[in-house]
Amino acid sequence: MNIDVPPEYIIEFLEQNFGTKGKFVSGGNEFVMPSLFVPNDYKCHMSVNTFTGLWQDFKTSSKGNFFQLVAHTFDITYQRAKSKVILEAMLREYPVDLRPKEKEDQIKELEDIEEITIDSYSSKNELCQYAWKVLFLRKLFDLNDVFKFRYFLGIKDELKDRLVIPYFDENKEVYFFQARSLTSARPKYINPKGVKSKTVLYPYDPTRSRLVVCEGPLDAISLQLHGVNATCTQGSYVSHEQAEQLAEFEGKIIMGYDSDEAGLKGIQAFEKMRKEKRMQTFDVCILPHGFKDWNEAHVKDFDLLEYVLNNSNPYNYEYKMLTDLNSL
Repeated sequence: MNIDVPPEYIIEFLEQNFGTKGKFVSGGNEFVMPSLFVPNDYKCHMSVNTFTGLWQDFKTSSKGNFFQLVAHTFDITYQRAKSKVILEAMLREYPVDLRPKEKEDQIKELEDIEEITIDSYSSKNELCQYAWKVLFLRKLFDLNDVFKFRYFLGIKDELKDRLVIPYFDENKEVYFFQARSLTSARPKYINPKGVKSKTVLYPYDPTRSRLVVCEGPLDAISLQLHGVNATCTQGSYVSHEQAEQLAEFEGKIIMGYDSDEAGLKGIQAFEKMRKEKRMQTFDVCILPHGFKDWNEAHVKDFDLLEYVLNNSNPYNYEYKMLTDLNSL
């Protein structure tokens, strides 16, 4: 999909990341900076067009578009760089044109959003009040750190009347989101255009000794509110891209999918994939008895940290036999 990045965003990006090393020339139409691919390039062999984001490195003959520049700058994948730019531009209310040039009537994207905070109960927007009540009843605010988990309400176009759950990276920048319908609108979930949900994981701490993998972001947030390091795969299946990311986690992976047929099949599929990729073995932690998901247990003030620590078991032959016999 051909996406026009706003020049305002391009200029802001260059100023924030290379302002002390490079400079604007040609009346501001071009930015010259040291090469990203060779050390100590004091002669600034790299040039970026501030209107299009296209760049060229004359030292290595490399060139590309703005998303590739962002990917090289932060050493992240192209898709993650793309979603990062799209989400940040939308949150800053820059006019991003997300329509495919060959099919301009195919989609419309968010033009405006409203942040939902613990004060949103007094909002003049009734749906914002409702969104706040949903979050409040699910206990998805951290009252000790109100900025730890942030939520937004879609105001216009395709994301209208949807609760937007952003995925923030280590730099507090958005690289993905899940938009859940607050009405009867379908589909129930919407993700950023041009970003496949199977390529990302909900943000987690890569330095911890354990990582619980669950299905949705509200479950991951619920676990994190209890001090459990958790992520989610946006469904009951670990994709190859997600598995490669999990393979880099040095601690113990704990599969915490729902205890239904889809969840059990997802765990079985991950076991097969794990072997193919020669990943470490993993543990399984089934949901506490009587709860349909982690958030429901969290709402009831169930001690999820203690539960995960005491109820995670190796996914081995004995566990699989019990699963086949429906004895868990």
